[in-house]
Amino acid sequence: WSRDFGKSSCVEAAVVYLAGERRRFYALYGSATQDRADEHLSNISALLERPNVQARYPDLCDKALTQFGVAKGWRVNLLRTKQGFSAASVGLDKAVRGTRLEDQRPDFLALDDVDDDTDTARAVAKKETVITQALLPAGERGNLAVVFPQNLVTDHSVMARLVDGKSDFLRDRRLSGPHPAVVDLTYEEHVNEEGKRLWKITGGTPSW
Repeated sequence: WSRDFGKSSCVEAAVVYLAGERRRFYALYGSATQDRADEHLSNISALLERPNVQARYPDLCDKALTQFGVAKGWRVNLLRTKQGFSAASVGLDKAVRGTRLEDQRPDFLALDDVDDDTDTARAVAKKETVITQALLPAGERGNLAVVFPQNLVTDHSVMARLVDGKSDFLRDRRLSGPHPAVVDLTYEEHVNEEGKRLWKITGGTPSW
C-alpha cells in the first residue's frame, strides 16, 4: 500500500481485535529501530485506553498484576494484560533476544516501518538476516501469523524483494498490492512566482 493508506493503523487495531477475541496471545511488533517499534506499541496501548475498547474487552485493557498487586509488565517495550495477552516491541537495530515470556512464544509478528529510502544493499541484507534468523524462529512453531505493512520505498528494499520474489522467506504469503496512490498519474514541471521549479499534478484518479 502507498503512503498514508493507514497500514500501521490497521495493523495496530488488528492486534487489539485479535487479542480481544482471543485469537492471538502474544504479539511481537518489529521495526527498523527500537524507537519506531516502541511508538507502535504505544499506539496499541492508547487503543486499550479507549472507552469503547475497554467496554468490549475489559480484561484485555487491564494490566496483568502479580499477587502483590504490582504490574507484571507494562512499560515502553512490553504490555501484559489481565486477560493473558502480551505485546512486545523490538528494533531490528538491536540485538534481538529474550522474546519468549515464561512459556509463551509470539504467535503474531508485525513487521512495520522496516524499510527506509536510505537503506543500502548491505542494510537490507542485515534486516533480512534479523528477520529470518531471529524474529521468525522466535515465533510459535506452526502457529505464527505474520503481517508486513510496508510501502515500496526503493527497488531493492525488503518489501521490494518480497514483491518480486527474490527473497527466500514468507513464501506462502498473500500479497496485497502494490497499489499506487494515484492511478494514471500525470504531472508537469512549472515555475512558481518565486522562481522555484516545482512539479504539479495535472491528472489521475486517487485510489482511495
